Amino acid sequence: MFAMLIDHPFFSTLPRKSVQRMAVHARRRDFLARTTIFRAGEAAEELFVIRRGLVLLQLPSPTPAALELLGPDGLLGWSWLFPPYRWHLDATTVEPTSTISIDAGVLRALMAADPLTGYEMMRRIGGVLFDRLRTTWAHIAQSPTLPCSGSSRPWAGNPARIPQERDVSREQLATPSFSGGPR
Repeated sequence: MFAMLIDHPFFSTLPRKSVQRMAVHARRRDFLARTTIFRAGEAAEELFVIRRGLVLLQLPSPTPAALELLGPDGLLGWSWLFPPYRWHLDATTVEPTSTISIDAGVLRALMAADPLTGYEMMRRIGGVLFDRLRTTWAHIAQSPTLPCSGSSRPWAGNPARIPQERDVSREQLATPSFSGGPR
């Protein structure tokens, strides 16, 4: 497993000793097409490195919404890093998929014990999270309606009433009632 991990762009410049420790707790996991890897709400106990295949990330709901398609060299899962360690999305293979999974408890312990590795892992995972957030923003921007609800936002459910920058002062943005904070 060490050779496969150290060849991956995410792990290639991490300290070799750290990658060796990860490799001891890594295993190959293969999935058939249309296999659910995990569902939102389940315990997040692994980081997946996609070696081959495609994985669809979807919002959980009665009518799932596709968010992103991950392919070879993609990283699947970050929920293992933050309590309560539960998946927030559903992940399903689109075609036969081969992954390397690394035990999340081992990763958290390694990151805590080795600050350099911990920092680098957090920095890199932060980059993955930011990319996923940008993808989500793009989906929202293309949506005919915004996924807002509740009367605390006067524009909820009505995109035509979304405040524009020219309509809102910095002071208004900073108020708890406008920002969605406690009243």
